[in-house]
Amino acid sequence: SSHPWTSQSSTSLTSNGDDYQDPSNNRRLRIAVLGGGASGMFAATAAAESIRDTNTEVSITVFESSKRTMTKVKISGGGRCNVLHDTSKPVREILNNYPRGKKEITGLLTKRFTPQMAQRWFEDRGVQLKTEKDGRMFPTTDDSQTIIDAVMESAMAAGVEVCTKHRVAKIDVRPANEDKNDDMLNEKSTTKFVLHVV
Repeated sequence: SSHPWTSQSSTSLTSNGDDYQDPSNNRRLRIAVLGGGASGMFAATAAAESIRDTNTEVSITVFESSKRTMTKVKISGGGRCNVLHDTSKPVREILNNYPRGKKEITGLLTKRFTPQMAQRWFEDRGVQLKTEKDGRMFPTTDDSQTIIDAVMESAMAAGVEVCTKHRVAKIDVRPANEDKNDDMLNEKSTTKFVLHVV
């Protein structure tokens, strides 16, 4: 059976016999990130860090169906994690090293989060990077756990909640005014999302 998690109210979730109580209060905007891989954890962390210094009250929860997050990062680059490509090169040249997904990441790498910004993000968190002859960049520790720790520690410091062994089986999108007794709703609310977590 599934248990609902909504974008606008606090509820309890149960998974594998463990109770999960959302730490947020009912007055916060709630953001769910589905999947605790590299992209999901980084997205949750970036969102939390960008919101942290505003007056917005928000809770961000990552739902990961397996028992660990960032498992592919652990084995990437032969366990060393080639986190970036030589950031001194022009973005066009860097993109040539991404035969799959080149089109999808072009805008991201040129406008929103440049390779230099990514390098600074890791270095600001104490991760020293080195560039090898082929242009691949690794942590100087030659250990992917260094990258995992930097992302996870940043996520925790920013207040991201991670729920492992929580699989989202279904997502419902409902009108926000469906429940007239929901005191979270206001005239600006148009939809709410209900995740069914198992």
